[in-house]
Amino acid sequence: MNTAETHTGPEWLDKAKKLYKKCVNSIWFKIIKYLYHFIAVPCLINLCINSFFLGTTTISDTRFVSGYLFSYILMILFNALLTAITTSSVATNATLSVVALVFSAAQYVKIQMSDNPVYFSDINFFRSAGTLNDLVAEVSIFDMLGKISDVLVEYGIYFALIIIGGILLRFRLKYKWGGIAVGASVLAILILLIAPIQSINTFTLNTFYKYDERDSDYPTTSLKYYIRYGVISGMYGQAVESRIFAPEGYDKEYLDKVLADAVEEAKDEYEGIWGDCNIIMVFSESFWDIDQLGEFEFSTPTGTELTENYERLAKEGHVFKMISPVFGGLSANAEFEVFTGSNLAVYSPGFVPYTQIYDNEDYEGTPNFFDILHTGSYYNKIITAWEDSLFDRTKVYPFYGIDDTDFRHELKGVRKLAGRPSDDYLADQVIKFIEGDEWAEKDNYFVMINTAQLHGSYYNGKYIDKDSNGNVIRNNYTVDVTKTPEGYSAYMKGSIRCYAQGLYDADRQLGKLYDYIQKQDEKTIIIFYGDHLPNLKSITMLEGAEDYERIANLPYFNTDSDLLNVYRKYDTECLIVGNFDMGEQDVEWLNYDLLMAYVMHRMDVETDAYYDFLYTQRKDFPAANDYIAADADGNIYSMFELPEELQKQYLLRKQINYRYFHDNN
Repeated sequence: MNTAETHTGPEWLDKAKKLYKKCVNSIWFKIIKYLYHFIAVPCLINLCINSFFLGTTTISDTRFVSGYLFSYILMILFNALLTAITTSSVATNATLSVVALVFSAAQYVKIQMSDNPVYFSDINFFRSAGTLNDLVAEVSIFDMLGKISDVLVEYGIYFALIIIGGILLRFRLKYKWGGIAVGASVLAILILLIAPIQSINTFTLNTFYKYDERDSDYPTTSLKYYIRYGVISGMYGQAVESRIFAPEGYDKEYLDKVLADAVEEAKDEYEGIWGDCNIIMVFSESFWDIDQLGEFEFSTPTGTELTENYERLAKEGHVFKMISPVFGGLSANAEFEVFTGSNLAVYSPGFVPYTQIYDNEDYEGTPNFFDILHTGSYYNKIITAWEDSLFDRTKVYPFYGIDDTDFRHELKGVRKLAGRPSDDYLADQVIKFIEGDEWAEKDNYFVMINTAQLHGSYYNGKYIDKDSNGNVIRNNYTVDVTKTPEGYSAYMKGSIRCYAQGLYDADRQLGKLYDYIQKQDEKTIIIFYGDHLPNLKSITMLEGAEDYERIANLPYFNTDSDLLNVYRKYDTECLIVGNFDMGEQDVEWLNYDLLMAYVMHRMDVETDAYYDFLYTQRKDFPAANDYIAADADGNIYSMFELPEELQKQYLLRKQINYRYFHDNN
């Protein structure tokens, strides 16, 4: 018995060891190791990065499977390259895990500091230790990370488990020609993907970012871009889409001749007829005529018309049909077009110049109307209800040479409606500026207000002030909705009422400013326009419904004509009215990008060849965005099926834009 027992233990252990060696040396175990390291590890790390980002970000958006798939592909490639360099699965595993955790924490800090995610271009911070130190000195990073310490620990555990799994399944590469070839191939693929090669960049964007299929439901911030496509692929996409290539047939000498001809062509009977005048510009957030839907009726303190001042002044001033570059958001793109005369149609869909091109000194001196007004002794002022970090405006505005900007945090004695500085308050700020001495050393002023009261989301409680216990303090509604489409829920009716109240208040702001300038001796014009249509929808989804209720589902936006349906999502207007006779209006269509060329041509301001060219475009290529265009007669065309003359002008605009914005050295 004892002898048998002494031999049973070692025999069992020997069998276990042999079985273990057999398993470890088997082809199946090697396959498991390689699958874990080259597929599972990068995918798990990428999943953690995305989950960390989504879990610490308060906004949401649609997620595209194609974009997330590409983020996994990129991580697999990076993992393979790092393995080829280190030759150790454990070293690669640990490095990627640690970097991923640190990167995720840095991503969170960057978002808290600037409302922007991490870009590839952020490496520029490390080129200047002073810049980085100044930035870090303004905040307590430890306090920020303390708010998500539990999340950091949670994901730290995940990464630790990934590392432990890698140690248990560790291996080391032995350099052979096959291994070198694989590493070189991976490196070549990454270089091709990252390199500024137009055909490859376009292929990647078409395949994973639906570059040629994007509709108006596009992410309005870089944060939403990353949510939609994933963090790693978001970084890649932002970098690639910011690349600008010379248009086909680009010819500087030809463009110089075009510009010289435009200078002569711009000389007409309207040149300088307004003379010396001041400018008030109202960039009215989401202002749009909802009455044209024919589905709603309203009651206001003055009747049933929401925008009676606009309708009245439209008969006195100049009113232009416009095509907004955006729908439902991304106001910075409409602002960019007005300020620079560049049309976003010459860039890729979804391009955001404020965050993607104004990042270095190369853009100093690029076109903007502020420079023209400066030469005419104008003081340029912007009063905005938005934060200074939104769309990097603190970085962008200095490129324009604006004399002064009052951002939201700089406004004094703010009166709020719907949680934002009210339109009435902003009108008072304009009047205060005009009557002050800020611009006293200049002959004239340009003052713009960038409103926010009418910005979404739209819901009934937005204009009702409550205390901390939920008790109503004040009901700010003066507008009621008396008719809606049949079957509209209380949620959607509340959204419509919220938007209608904002429209009514924006219209009263216009009336207040107009009444004010009528009392002024100096010639003054008001330029009033909306930046885009509202993405009006219910904030609560009905039980059993697959989507929110939206005005975009109404018949007005769903006719038998796909072209008309697209156009109606971007159809906006601009009103110019003054305290003097402005003369006749010679065109019906005038887009955001051509607006200031028209205004400055009629003022006593000497423009340059660029703005003279834009002035001539009011009859050649008056309005367009990424999807649709209009000719001077109001005929609407798809941008993918432009008639020959419009196509010629579009290509010319691309060349002029490249000449002034990207080849301006």
